[in-house]
Amino acid sequence: MKIEMGESLVRSWLRHCKACQVAELNWKPSPTWEVVPSAHLAGVFRDARSRFPDAIKQTLSIGQFLRQAEIDVLGVRLGAGGRVERLFGVDTAFHSNGLSYGGNEDTKNRLQKKFLRTALVLESCFPEVPIEVLFVAPVVTPRRLEFAREAAQEVKDFYPDRGKVTFDLLGPEAFREKILEPVLKLHHKVADTSELFLRAWQLVAPHMAREPGPQGDGPGRNPKVVRPSPRGRAAGPRDRSDKHDAHIVAYYLSKFDHERLQLGNQGETFAYAAKVLGVKANTIKNARDYFDSHTGSHRQGWKAPLPPRYMEVHQAFRTTPEPELRELVKGILKVK
Repeated sequence: MKIEMGESLVRSWLRHCKACQVAELNWKPSPTWEVVPSAHLAGVFRDARSRFPDAIKQTLSIGQFLRQAEIDVLGVRLGAGGRVERLFGVDTAFHSNGLSYGGNEDTKNRLQKKFLRTALVLESCFPEVPIEVLFVAPVVTPRRLEFAREAAQEVKDFYPDRGKVTFDLLGPEAFREKILEPVLKLHHKVADTSELFLRAWQLVAPHMAREPGPQGDGPGRNPKVVRPSPRGRAAGPRDRSDKHDAHIVAYYLSKFDHERLQLGNQGETFAYAAKVLGVKANTIKNARDYFDSHTGSHRQGWKAPLPPRYMEVHQAFRTTPEPELRELVKGILKVK
């Protein structure tokens, strides 16, 4: 059976961060179950079909609509006495070029159908249990994210059982803070070969170098990928690629500006760094502009998701104090 890495990550998150004793991939109701939606839910479906005609075909019955349901990951949290305390129905879509089900309207319609179908099928199969319906989009353009949020809000405003069913859309920032980072912290605690995302991270984590922590030497809080040197030691500053070094310099310039490097004005700083690193000055400037909307810079920058190689740098140095990062950048640029 094919397992998507994003779904494996969400499953680990539900198990270890949301305290779900059961977390099943690609859940769907069995055709042998006698699932009979209540009159109330049948009414909700009729109203939804009228309210969202582009998301739900007018010819569908509620039975047909629910039989087509498949939830990427279903989490079940049990309470005292084995009672089902809460359900999590999570769909995730990792498209490397950004969330897309066609155009903006097509994407909006698809999300609304997923939200509604997940809520209705879980309410039908698990009456009286609180339900959280989530859609996770790790990579999505800002414009597409606006449409996705609009889709989620329209469903929230429409759905009548607001005290029992909640809806949430997790875009890139929320995905990183609420799901990815908490799961990454578990790699020393969980040893389960069925959790493929965590197993992959456990393979990679030993090859991550870390900036010194607050107590000096030793593992810190800012991992970054390094390449082993020919002698098997961790790579030092001279082993990194010039482009990666350029991204580190650009990140510093975005977050802290150029003055404390004492290399002249902004243009002279770009020119000096470009000469040392063997890249064009515009390469460093463009990279800085990419980082600007993610570092709290006073510049507007490019309001776009960070590409993976930029995100690596951002994650590595987002909590590094300015003096430490300045010393690293001065070392890269061979400034005494």
